[in-house]
Amino acid sequence: MWAHVARITNHGMTMTQTKLRIFLGLFLYSLSLSSAYAADSKFIGQVVPARMEAGKQYKISIQFQNNGGGTWDGSYELVSTVKDNPWRRDAIRLSSKTSIANGRVATIGFTIAAPSKPGTYSFQWQMAGSGGSRFGDKTPNLDIVVDPPAVYAEFIHQELPGLSKGNPPFALMDKNKPYKVTVVFKNGGSDNWQGAQNRLVSRNPDNNLTWSIDQVEMHDGELVRPGDIKSFTFNIMTPEKPGIYNFQWQMVGDDNQWFGEASENVVITVR
Repeated sequence: MWAHVARITNHGMTMTQTKLRIFLGLFLYSLSLSSAYAADSKFIGQVVPARMEAGKQYKISIQFQNNGGGTWDGSYELVSTVKDNPWRRDAIRLSSKTSIANGRVATIGFTIAAPSKPGTYSFQWQMAGSGGSRFGDKTPNLDIVVDPPAVYAEFIHQELPGLSKGNPPFALMDKNKPYKVTVVFKNGGSDNWQGAQNRLVSRNPDNNLTWSIDQVEMHDGELVRPGDIKSFTFNIMTPEKPGIYNFQWQMVGDDNQWFGEASENVVITVR
């Protein structure tokens, strides 16, 4: 019996300790395999304009190297890491024909639209697997300057009788009655506004005559330079029929195209 015990406790190690040692070895080996096959990526380069014009579309190219153990296929995607992403595309899925093995480089080309409002915006992306989990390097975080277009209008404020703040703003008016209103815009572009070319037009629905007028012209010879403020003050007539109506306006150019921001929509109850 003592000989048997001696075999079990050979070199001072019990059977339980031997099993634990074997289990630990297998566990560490499995971890090494998992690490070898874990998704990973290395940022290689990107082609991104440093400046953009608001609302315009641009072609982008980003390159990542597959540094993991698996092959990237159509279930992988490039995702934006920017909070409240302003680029209108949150993810770019790889082609269904994609097969990027370890060590190979994926070139991901796509088109984005610059934000409609001028400003400076962050631009950063990262690879993600089929389950949506991000992995590997991120692209360098770029601060892209979005310039105003040549023709751009920034809504400033408006004045209506009984206007109350809300989401959306609202007002109460009597039916079939005239009211004086003011809508104010800033020339946020690089071109002048001229009396013969630019005007204010009703929206929601477009060119509506809800308020008995659908266009407000600028004065002949009037010039609104970039950065200047333009106030449109005009009279409206409320509808004869009580109900709920929208009040919204936007600038139009000599090409009859809307440009810039629309005024904040006001929901008006006509009684």
